[in-house]
Amino acid sequence: MKKVFSLVASLALVASFAFAQSPADTYVYMTFGGVDTLDPEGAYDTASGTILENVYETLYSYDGDSITEYSPALATDYVISEGGKVYTYTLRDGVSFHSGNSMSCADVEYSFERMLVMNDASSGVWFQAEAFLGNHGENANDDDTITWDRIDSAIECANDSTVVFTLPKVDPAFFVKIMYTNASIIDSAWAIENGEWDGTEATWRDWVGMDPREGYLHDNMSGTGAYKLVSWDGTDVIAEAFDGYWGGAAPIKNVQIRVVDEEATRILALQNGDADRIGLNDFAVLESQVRGLDGVTIHED
Repeated sequence: MKKVFSLVASLALVASFAFAQSPADTYVYMTFGGVDTLDPEGAYDTASGTILENVYETLYSYDGDSITEYSPALATDYVISEGGKVYTYTLRDGVSFHSGNSMSCADVEYSFERMLVMNDASSGVWFQAEAFLGNHGENANDDDTITWDRIDSAIECANDSTVVFTLPKVDPAFFVKIMYTNASIIDSAWAIENGEWDGTEATWRDWVGMDPREGYLHDNMSGTGAYKLVSWDGTDVIAEAFDGYWGGAAPIKNVQIRVVDEEATRILALQNGDADRIGLNDFAVLESQVRGLDGVTIHED
């Protein structure tokens, strides 16, 4: 079992956990601090992002660990025009959501419009709203100049496989802003069927500032990523490889993200082979108890 250690600068809570030997086809990551929400619109924390970026996808993503190189994901190409104010993305063909629905530009349009419509106060949507709407990141409850027409015209489908983003002014960071997890592409038909915003002008005002933790997407997921959600009990996440993934079979069948707030318990699990990766927030503990352990690779953030 390959062991990985992550040093994370944050505070741990207190809890306990019992372990079973993890099977060879299962990757176990033990960390501290639980997932806030599984809804991309509302997730603004590291724990939520860890599962979101494996279940959902954005149009482009970072290339491995690089912060300056990018890889096509749900889009295969893009063109910038009109002096930097228009971004046209060509979408990948043959992409399926975990529900079995096929992805099209309608899903991309819905995902971005939903994000801009809701833009609840606890989310990170403000920095995308700045780019799309040219304001200070507020939603329509706080800025009465935001209209449906402004939101709707910012994201348009030229056809089923081409989406056009039109910005009110140049934003050099726009390309990177829409790689953040809250710009993940949602299965619109599945979301609407399960009671989320219906994507129309007639109802958009009802969803402005809506807390995503009250919706179906808070604890249910249908993305296009390499892994699909099996369960989330409010604490631990279990996911499994998605057989229909456009990028090919995932190298590991099952993934478990376990919240184990007691640091000593996480270290013991690593030592015993019950965890493949752990998070640790104490540099002194790293030096005294972890560094030098046989087979352990240390990644310091």
